[in-house]
Amino acid sequence: MGFVQTMGATAMGELDTCECGTFAIGLCGQCRKPMCIHHSRLLGGTSLCLSHYNAALDEKRARAAETAETASPSQDDAPSDQMKRGGRRTWGRRR
Repeated sequence: MGFVQTMGATAMGELDTCECGTFAIGLCGQCRKPMCIHHSRLLGGTSLCLSHYNAALDEKRARAAETAETASPSQDDAPSDQMKRGGRRTWGRRR
């Protein structure tokens, strides 16, 4: 048997419904819009409507891309010649 989270009646005595007409299970953490299970997502422990969830993901991706662009590999991070050869030493051969 599964657990179903439901909201109580609002101050006006009506049950909140999602924009799709389904009973709401919660409110968006940013805009307080009622959301059903299909139109909500969790991000960092906060329930968000799809528009705020997608905006937060876009912002997160943009920050990651900006960080990746500004971080250029230094000479210290470059693979050594030994690693380029597959880790084999080429000082001499055994006969």
